[in-house]
Amino acid sequence: MKKDTASSTAYTVVHGILHTKQNPQLSYLVQEDTAIACSKILCASKEGQKRLEELENPLKSKLLPLLEWLLMPGITLNYVLRKKYIEEKVHKAIKNGITQIINIGAGFDTLTYRLSSLYPNINFIEIDHPATSTEKIKAFNEKDSIENLSFISADLSKVSLEKTLHNNDKFDSMNKTLYISEGVLMYLPKEAVNELFNSLRRLTGKGSIFIFSCMEPKNSSKNNIRPLLYYYLKVKKEEYLWYIADTEVHSFINENNYSLLDIADSNTYRKKYLDSNFIGTLHQGEYIVVTEVN
Repeated sequence: MKKDTASSTAYTVVHGILHTKQNPQLSYLVQEDTAIACSKILCASKEGQKRLEELENPLKSKLLPLLEWLLMPGITLNYVLRKKYIEEKVHKAIKNGITQIINIGAGFDTLTYRLSSLYPNINFIEIDHPATSTEKIKAFNEKDSIENLSFISADLSKVSLEKTLHNNDKFDSMNKTLYISEGVLMYLPKEAVNELFNSLRRLTGKGSIFIFSCMEPKNSSKNNIRPLLYYYLKVKKEEYLWYIADTEVHSFINENNYSLLDIADSNTYRKKYLDSNFIGTLHQGEYIVVTEVN
């Protein structure tokens, strides 16, 4: 990501969610409050307004499926489905006693913003690069200020997650905590991924839950990403750096002293959320993993 601009991927994800909302066959997958929050985010910046104009332009809107096919087949719907899955896990974790939720590299995700009013006794914290966080804070202005939701602007490539949280008075290390890192770890080198697991364990200890996404290696037969996508990400300076095969996830989690609670892929989403007659393409090679600190 360029240091002085919000993440291009963050805009793309929100754009994709709203595009899905416009699809008569798939609109049921996107809740109305999610669509409203996504629109609010895009309205707050010139780049976001440009994305909204593309959605309102029939020709440009029809180009999205073609671009997706050229780069990453099924990814737009995947954004929606993986977020539904994560949200279900968050609701379940709160029911089971989680009292603090921290979204690391939150981008323009609307989950904590929406849930903070639904769960006033839960402490919600978002952390992201200043360039992206600034745009999001601008979208959710002071009129939307919610006491139990905090936004932390931090470049985690320069300051550690532990220092970032310990320096924030909203963070409570005694709270039973759930961490989310959706669409983030693939942009980190392996050493940084390992350190993140260590940091979360040190921050809030045993029983902490970590939900994250990861990707199959480039050459995996389970990965349907096109070569053009890798070139595009390189140009945008948002290249993927870390991959892990689904067959290696369990051992990787154990090595980091976590327990594997669940793992979901496109087949999971198809069974849980899509009509049995759905024939569209789903993104292949990305997983959502739910873990707990031992």
